[in-house]
Amino acid sequence: MERALVPLGKHRRASGTQLRLAVAQLESLGVSTAIMPNDQDGAMESMQQAVDMARAEGQPVALLVPPKTFQPAKKAPVEISAADQVKPTREEAIEALLTEFVGPNDAVVGTTGFCSREIYETRKRLGQSNESDFLSVGSMGHALSIAQGIALAQPDRTVWCLDGDGASIMHLGNLATTGALSSSYGQLSNLRHIILNNRVHDSVGAQPTAATYDGAVDFPALANATGYAAAGTAPTAADIGPALEEMNSKVGPKLLEIQLKLGTRSDLGRPKTSTLDAAVALKSFLQK
Repeated sequence: MERALVPLGKHRRASGTQLRLAVAQLESLGVSTAIMPNDQDGAMESMQQAVDMARAEGQPVALLVPPKTFQPAKKAPVEISAADQVKPTREEAIEALLTEFVGPNDAVVGTTGFCSREIYETRKRLGQSNESDFLSVGSMGHALSIAQGIALAQPDRTVWCLDGDGASIMHLGNLATTGALSSSYGQLSNLRHIILNNRVHDSVGAQPTAATYDGAVDFPALANATGYAAAGTAPTAADIGPALEEMNSKVGPKLLEIQLKLGTRSDLGRPKTSTLDAAVALKSFLQK
């Protein structure tokens, strides 16, 4: 294995489709591109060389890491505090929403990562169709924008955006767009924005989000400040229904933060339907 910083186009490990696409995109931007070898010394050397190249050229250098370069890491055991015991897991909250509140004619947009995977598996477990769902695979932070578009196009259909705390924080400007469309144009009364808040980026290693510490990010306060018609918090699964019922008396878009405890099944699968097929199915559903 070579230990020098080798251009991807000349490296034997650059044959994967994702790597080729990444190289093409980066080269079109004029960014120097290299890959990281999968041995310890070579990896350290390649990182130092990338830093040296960036300093010498005065511009960014992309150091790409191919799949399976790193050995699997052991996941730290999840510690659930006594205060969190009464909170649902994300999958439990999703099941409660899909069984008790989301109607058969409603559209659902799920954020990227574990959330979309759990929506897919929950629908399958409940014997429900996935045709009304759009799972935003690989599109962190964009679920609300997609839900806004559907809600604008079909104002008579309730649209649920099942978002995450990390994804929502990533594109907070989308909340302002919701409020602006509501306050200025009287639109998006059919939008239900659900923030599934477990305070971590669960799908990529459970690193803490900015919502980790109590009071650091107040999602209902943000919703109220940006023009949502109503906003609330459900600290337990039993609070979801009363919170939604209370907000339904208001005309306009609504946001509900559901506070979660950590926990994801180790055998959680992935959607068997491609994003393209899911989009086609949703379009067909929306035409009914």
